[in-house]
Amino acid sequence: MDARQLAERSVPPSTLSLLGLLRHLGEVERDWRNWISQGEPEGRIYGPPGSEFDIERPDDAQVSQALVVLHREQ
Repeated sequence: MDARQLAERSVPPSTLSLLGLLRHLGEVERDWRNWISQGEPEGRIYGPPGSEFDIERPDDAQVSQALVVLHREQ
């Protein structure tokens, strides 16, 4: 899929897209690691809860960044 397809929202007014889902998975992985690790938890990646769905654009760089974040957090 290209960046445009990944950023396309499923059905209005839903904010869900596959890119948003990739970004959300990165946040979930970080939350999980914070939960099982000792020490200070790391902050959110994309801002306040829910914001991983807010600023998606059909941009190859944003898709690449979401994949890098997900791999790093896993």
